Amino acid sequence: MGYHLQNLCATSPIVDTHARFDLVLTSHSSRVPRAYAAIESICAGPVRPRRVILFLARDDWPLPLPATLKRLVSRGLEVLTCENLGPHKKQQPYLRMHARFDRPLVTIDDDVFYRSDLLMALLQAWLRQPDVIHCSRARQVRLQDHGFAPYTSWPLCDHDSATFANFATGVGGVIYPPGFLAALKAAGSGFREACPWADDIWVNKQAVSAGFKVRQLRDCSDKFTDVPGARKTALFKRNIRLGGNDRQLAHTYSAEDLQRISLMQATQ
Repeated sequence: MGYHLQNLCATSPIVDTHARFDLVLTSHSSRVPRAYAAIESICAGPVRPRRVILFLARDDWPLPLPATLKRLVSRGLEVLTCENLGPHKKQQPYLRMHARFDRPLVTIDDDVFYRSDLLMALLQAWLRQPDVIHCSRARQVRLQDHGFAPYTSWPLCDHDSATFANFATGVGGVIYPPGFLAALKAAGSGFREACPWADDIWVNKQAVSAGFKVRQLRDCSDKFTDVPGARKTALFKRNIRLGGNDRQLAHTYSAEDLQRISLMQATQ
């Protein structure tokens, strides 16, 4: 059935209390009523998360929850209020909830439909390589001179090897090992100044710094269908079209990070 009809009619839980991982996402403004589509699609497969958490700041959605999300709450969704950290609301509130981490975390975006077997694929990849960050869509970092080439020149990943030169993009779904979650929590809140509008940059930088390689599930990046009306937001324009990613990359990565990426590229 279509995901709208599924949302209207389904009563089965979207969570499994015995699962080995949690799932989080965030949303804002007019995207909030549409966020159900991403949740319905990714939780429709054979593997479900232990918890599904949607983090919302009060100014993201000051109104009562839309009916689409109320129906998901009755099936296990948790909608939690958090500080408005922009896109960093995916990881940072979850990190603050835990003193230690004993299971991995999957993050997704709220504006695309996911294939129903993605959670199973991510979990299986983590079980095979538990100290690697796994994703279904990555870009290959490109360097020039003493810094990064423009972000728009980075090609999509075309291999399934784990490397510091892969840059996981959150839209494809990412599974973070417990050890990396601890490192990300320990990294603190430097993202507020370095890359306030790019959580992907912060988590990929911390992966390089903490020694966690990124691996794409397959030798080609997954493609996703947009949820109608949810894409091409002001954040997309800021980061991609207006070069915001390039400025935030330069402010976030250290010379040591760049050297680690360069040495990895030289050996590939």
